[in-house]
Amino acid sequence: MGNTLSSDTLPVLCTMVDVHNPKAQDMFYFCNVSSGGAATKVIGRSQTLSVEVSINTVLSFTVYECPEPVFTPETARCLGLLRVPVERLAERYSSGALKGGTSDLLG
Repeated sequence: MGNTLSSDTLPVLCTMVDVHNPKAQDMFYFCNVSSGGAATKVIGRSQTLSVEVSINTVLSFTVYECPEPVFTPETARCLGLLRVPVERLAERYSSGALKGGTSDLLG
């Protein structure tokens, strides 16, 4: 999740969409986004993060529930983990950016 792009990477936008849960009174939700490296970022409701990926990247999204409006690891409760292999997305939803051009991630 650095600031420089190499020729075999592509920026992907990740947005946290917080859907209202009537049972979750006064609870706040956050998502820890990891692209497999050492760097991770926590985003909250309606925030968008640009993540640099290659064809071999597996994005990991860990969703947390917190009693406070600011993410605090000590009070956060992990709700689940979603792993998204970019290669599978490229196969299924390939566009010009993933199939060819300057970032030829499939070839």
